[in-house]
Amino acid sequence: MKKVLLLVCFAIVATQGLWAQEAKMRQQPDQQVYQLYERYKQNQTLSKEEYNALNPYLSELMQGDLSVQAAQNRSIGGGGTPQTNLVSTAYNFSQATGTYTPITGGTVLGTGAVDDNNYTAQPIGFTFIYDGTPYTTLGVNSNGFIWLGGTAPATNTYTPISGIGAAGSRIISALGGDLQGLASGEIRRQTIGTAPNRECVIQWSNFRHFGATGDNYNFQIRLREADGRIEIHYGGFAKNATNRNYQVGLRGTANTDFNNRTTTTNWSASTAGTVNSATMSLTTTVLPTSGLIYRFSLPTTPEVAVTNIYTLGKVGIPLGNPVPLRVRVANLSANPVTAD
Repeated sequence: MKKVLLLVCFAIVATQGLWAQEAKMRQQPDQQVYQLYERYKQNQTLSKEEYNALNPYLSELMQGDLSVQAAQNRSIGGGGTPQTNLVSTAYNFSQATGTYTPITGGTVLGTGAVDDNNYTAQPIGFTFIYDGTPYTTLGVNSNGFIWLGGTAPATNTYTPISGIGAAGSRIISALGGDLQGLASGEIRRQTIGTAPNRECVIQWSNFRHFGATGDNYNFQIRLREADGRIEIHYGGFAKNATNRNYQVGLRGTANTDFNNRTTTTNWSASTAGTVNSATMSLTTTVLPTSGLIYRFSLPTTPEVAVTNIYTLGKVGIPLGNPVPLRVRVANLSANPVTAD
């Protein structure tokens, strides 16, 4: 019995020794393995036997050859259209006609002959994603536009889309120009509805071009929680005999990224601007009808793109030999994407 136990113990010790020796051997590739690895990196074909000899050490050698972080920054291929965070390409324009509905609650930001004012850090009431960036606050400028993030614009900003001020901020302009409140003028902000269908509404009531007699402009910017859509609603407009031009649309963090509208004849038949300084004419006969809505919407269906394909080393592709890859995928739409 003692001899049996001794033999068993000896067998266990011997087996453990072999395991340890095998592990030690795996941790220290020999010269042949290094030579095979160099051939692998140079895209030279390996035989099945050679690849089987290299395979136990391949992951370790690749990790030593190139770090994960370096590999992620060194794409070896790609596909689709990665998210560029450009308002010029991310938002689709459309228009509709409805009933202009003034808000009466919320917070009054300014009244009377408001001129060249900023109202900073205004709560949106929910997280609004604009141009791929989440925001919970915004700023309002009395000259017909709002901004999100970045630096607050100069209070006397009259060209919010083409201007070079407000570094890093993103602009939404309903009627960008030199505006002033009438004696009954008012700027108001209110978040309406219930989650997840709330809207943040910024409203200009009874405004005019600076110093003008006979003007009366009413309009809103609306940010929708449910789908990230941006809407500009136009109410009643009256215009005196002096023709004006205003900037309408979106701007990214730089004035080279814009999605604006232009017309000289009809606000209901505007076209996309081709330059950031494009304007909408406002005359006694060319003006928005009450209920006109401009919409800037994100894609409604999920759009997914492969933005990066990488490996942890210089990739050789011997015929028939598998190569482990990692892939980064980006969701380009406002809707969630489920991966199988």
